[in-house]
Amino acid sequence: MLKIQRLTGNPLFPYFNEYWRSPLALAAPYRDLRFVPTHFWREVFFPVLFSVDWHVADDLGFQDFRICIAYFLIPAALILWAVRRQSRDPLIENRVALPLFAFSAVSYLVWLKTFAIYRYIVALEILSPLLIVAAVGLFPAARRARYLALAALAFAILVTARSDFLERAPLDDPYIQAAIPPIPRPDRTIVLMTGDAPMGFIATQLPPQIPVLRVDGWMVQPRDGTQITRDMKAKVSRHLQDGGDLYLIADATDMARARDALNDYDVAIRWTECQQFDTNLVGTYQWCPLARKS
Repeated sequence: MLKIQRLTGNPLFPYFNEYWRSPLALAAPYRDLRFVPTHFWREVFFPVLFSVDWHVADDLGFQDFRICIAYFLIPAALILWAVRRQSRDPLIENRVALPLFAFSAVSYLVWLKTFAIYRYIVALEILSPLLIVAAVGLFPAARRARYLALAALAFAILVTARSDFLERAPLDDPYIQAAIPPIPRPDRTIVLMTGDAPMGFIATQLPPQIPVLRVDGWMVQPRDGTQITRDMKAKVSRHLQDGGDLYLIADATDMARARDALNDYDVAIRWTECQQFDTNLVGTYQWCPLARKS
């Protein structure tokens, strides 16, 4: 974080830049705020909502009631502990259980107010079975009854859990493979990327001496007025003045956006020389030489 602070002026760059105000980015949060609840009762029952309907907190289908169950059991266990009605034979010692509850509560509240994206609390999802055991362990019931309750909860979680995974690429060696066309002068080449499609992994398949600039995407756009965009425009201009080669990588279905973005960099796509290539992970992409606009 200290290195990022020195490089950008924001130790969490680009996030929370409305507070750090790094000149490289806009004074904006750069967070996906689609799922953050804004109504009090929606906040209160958020674990129920995202456990029943995955659209509430994620883009991928799933169902998992672990966090929801822990969310209701922990307050009940804490009330019993506060009024000194908890079991005299807890399944997990209080000196261990209470710090776990505190850590989980603080983590959950920060997540709720900051992101509310389910995949960002995977650590709590992993921790939730232990939290459930600790909470049930404080209930004033016979140890056998608590074991049976935990077994019933575990069975319910097991039979209701569901994940709609995306297709996964097989594990190959190398894991990432991209059929990028030959690059005549890698030492004199810069690659530009445009659009919101996943393309960062393709950079690992380029010769290491080639700079890759994401000139258009979720973080920067050609007309955003940020320092990072001005720096990239200056770098592209100098590179062309020095006679360097410039190429585009863009999603094959998003070439209109690529054309519009490159217009602001005063470069044009040499359409007749574009070549389409595939990767072993996802997507079909265009590899296009670029030239200064006449």
